Amino acid sequence: MGYTVFLDYTLGGPKFFCCTYPQSWQEDYDTNRFYHFDPVFLQAVAGSKPFRWSQSRIPDLRGVMEAARSHGLKFGCTFSMTSAKGVSLVSIARDDREVKRDEADQLPTILKDVAKWYKEEAPHITARQTEVLSMIANGLREDEIAETLGISVQAVKNRLHQARKTTGSKTTAELVVKALAAGLIQTS
Repeated sequence: MGYTVFLDYTLGGPKFFCCTYPQSWQEDYDTNRFYHFDPVFLQAVAGSKPFRWSQSRIPDLRGVMEAARSHGLKFGCTFSMTSAKGVSLVSIARDDREVKRDEADQLPTILKDVAKWYKEEAPHITARQTEVLSMIANGLREDEIAETLGISVQAVKNRLHQARKTTGSKTTAELVVKALAAGLIQTS
């Protein structure tokens, strides 16, 4: 059904985020600010061993899990690790059955592998560069981005230039492809 991975989550957000859950769920989750009340997220932040969603010890006071089920996310398992840089998490979901123990036991390795890949190979661009790049990927022109962000067109161009330089991309199109592949941006 899908997965979510984020690395080094702090109050400012994660350094890396990738989610393949249904877009409708992602929008519902953000719109309702479920991250404040999500029992799976709250337990993951507090613990560090794989757990099935059905075994969460945190009360679901806002109906987050019921809402998730309405989007097909019926069964799942989550694992998190905490470091000085923040909380990292991998969560998988199914719609047909509980996650088996051998599947759950793979989550720590998966998260460590993603963290290693991110450290060694993922393009590292700033939040401002990512913001501009996301808007480009979603069809906005540089002048539209500048107006939306309240910055100059030259500032938009500078951010794109620095992101291309950082990632070794020859064109903005190549930069967009790399960022999409790395899960740094998503298209609407």
